[in-house]
Amino acid sequence: TVHCGVLEFVAPEGVAGVPYWLMQNLHLEDGDIINVKSAMLPKGTFVKFRPTTSDFLKIANPRAVLETRLRKFSCLTQGETIKFEFNRKFYSLEVIEVGSFSARVCVPPLLDSNSD
Repeated sequence: TVHCGVLEFVAPEGVAGVPYWLMQNLHLEDGDIINVKSAMLPKGTFVKFRPTTSDFLKIANPRAVLETRLRKFSCLTQGETIKFEFNRKFYSLEVIEVGSFSARVCVPPLLDSNSD
């Protein structure tokens, strides 16, 4: 199970635009059919990430980059890998721990983030 949120309601009814990284995590191809359900998730208190390569740690201010990129993620699931682009390069981070009563959290604005 993977959790995500709606960023915009602009797609036609019955159609969902899914980020490429999420399609990769779910092993989806363009046009595949997915089952979508509504869920209420607790707000997170913290999240710990592990970069999949050391390249992320070479960014001048990785915390600032992470905080701005997390604004595009409405929720995170422990064990998933998120991907994002920065300066024409793609980075992957494993979600190794989320702070709440669940392994899934919604991401409130300005969430305190740590990178191991």
